[in-house]
Amino acid sequence: MKIFQAQQTLEGAGFKVARPIPTPVCESVGPFILLDHIGPLVAPAGQSVAAPTHPHAGIETISYFLDGEGFHQDSLGNKATTGPGEVQWMRAGRGIVHDEAPGKSLVERGGRVHAVQLWINMPGASKTSEPVYKSFRQADIPKYVESGVEISVIAGQYAGLTGPLTTLAEPLLMRVSLKANGSTCLILSGIEALGAFVLEGAVTINGTPIAANELAVMGDSERSLEICCTTESELLVLGGHEIRDELVRYGPFVANSAAEMQQTIERFQKGLFGEL
Repeated sequence: MKIFQAQQTLEGAGFKVARPIPTPVCESVGPFILLDHIGPLVAPAGQSVAAPTHPHAGIETISYFLDGEGFHQDSLGNKATTGPGEVQWMRAGRGIVHDEAPGKSLVERGGRVHAVQLWINMPGASKTSEPVYKSFRQADIPKYVESGVEISVIAGQYAGLTGPLTTLAEPLLMRVSLKANGSTCLILSGIEALGAFVLEGAVTINGTPIAANELAVMGDSERSLEICCTTESELLVLGGHEIRDELVRYGPFVANSAAEMQQTIERFQKGLFGEL
């Protein structure tokens, strides 16, 4: 097991995120090539910050809200508000433009904000597929509950439950919530790459302490995770198969080669991603 500390940076119109992926020492975990952790924080009324209109291509994005709410609109004409325990998923494919903003009630009344955004790389030629957007409500996301532990299965399978989010990369993504002095053992066979990111509190995984905003990446043989905590804690478990295509990044775009990246930039400059 390797432990990586998230790096603090600014995103959007100037809000802080903790980013464990990508960093110079950890570029990805399976198909996941970005993880941004926002909060937890309390936003005063009228002071929530947005990620104004911007493009994406070559990836799928997941925005998951633990607390607070977000408003999404895109160049396909989709508009949706997503609240606690809910997910926004977008396949950018060959190109899309969207706007991410705090929800109306959060702007007007303020409140607790706690969320993550993840990027999933798209394999091979699928990067040129048509863009798609979906929202998943709390009722769509199955939960496994045992004493002191609740596991929300967002993507992939666990304990006979299948997450609603299906993508070309076939990732695993679960939220694990533990009460004080809670513990659980996750057995996750068949996962090529596996990591756990602590969102809040602190845990031990297979006896190793992991603090908030730290990412634990498991060794090749570690697929049984003994998770314990003394204080109430939240973590994401994520992973899946590696995508072995060349990874070329440029801001909000991902491609398989420098030539493909140049084509992506030119399509955007010509207005082919659409507009809000």
